[in-house]
Amino acid sequence: MKLELKEQWNLIAEEITESAFALSDMKLLATGTRTTWGEIYLGIDPRGRRHVIVPVPDNAGEEREDTSQGISIEVRPYIVGGKEVLYCDIACKLEELNELFTVVAQDIIDHLLKQPDSSPFPQSLKILERWRQLLERVPARILSQEKISGLMGELLFLSKLADESPDVLDHWVGPDGASHDFISQNINVEVKTSARQVGRHIKVQSLEQMDISEDQQLYLFFVKLRTPTGTGITLPKMIDELLLNGVNSIDLYKKLLAAGYQPDEREVYLNRPLEFVEASFYRVDEDGFPRLTLASLRDGLPEGVGKISYEVNLDGTSIAPLSDDSIDELLKNMRQ
Repeated sequence: MKLELKEQWNLIAEEITESAFALSDMKLLATGTRTTWGEIYLGIDPRGRRHVIVPVPDNAGEEREDTSQGISIEVRPYIVGGKEVLYCDIACKLEELNELFTVVAQDIIDHLLKQPDSSPFPQSLKILERWRQLLERVPARILSQEKISGLMGELLFLSKLADESPDVLDHWVGPDGASHDFISQNINVEVKTSARQVGRHIKVQSLEQMDISEDQQLYLFFVKLRTPTGTGITLPKMIDELLLNGVNSIDLYKKLLAAGYQPDEREVYLNRPLEFVEASFYRVDEDGFPRLTLASLRDGLPEGVGKISYEVNLDGTSIAPLSDDSIDELLKNMRQ
């Protein structure tokens, strides 16, 4: 049985108040999910911090890992039925990290349920270390407005892919440093966004970005955004919608972290809405699309020139965007 933490946390306060029993100073909610050593509980302590409580083997001893900024893992005794019983307590130390804690704890629980005979402390520590290494690579700052726009454009395309099949995260490779944002078999998609009020211009960062080998196809997904006249849409809301559509939360957050998005800054991003004005697809690797590639430069790059970036005016080309039927066919082929 899979335990979906995000869904449980949405209701846990009311459920704990009404039906929980006490372990020491914490109120716990039984989840109905078990390892070999017993049932897993969700908890809220008197300071409102979230906990996942996992039973341990009889031969386990007290252990503690508390060097992570926001998450601690500890095998400690609780009083149950008048006697001490050891449990592994996975705890969120800071309320502002609740969103990230839920994702990390979900990953830990998923691994424990796949290996129900394993001791939870070393397994939890191993998963936490993987997340810690990933988090250390993420800049501790808010994304710029330009990067927010770019990430929202990529999430918009991801949502189109996930409409009929949520298992599409492997195709989103831009955050992993790939040459294009989305790749599936021989189909490549580069996402470009623009917040200009006038015109439809995109920035191309290199000669390789609009280039592709002959056995591959390359498409441009152009997204135009603006400051909303109404409520608009935000990064956290787009993430929530993807999760509701069944996209794997752990894999999604790993991609988002690689893209520079910190889940614990959710409130900041909720106050930075944008509005989608246009979303169009273009076939890039066909005659007529305005682009520069290394092959298009007869003599190659001049000596001393290391990199070229340029701008494309989509209004200055006769190339028409893809029809709705062609877009449906493209997405269908990428999902296969």
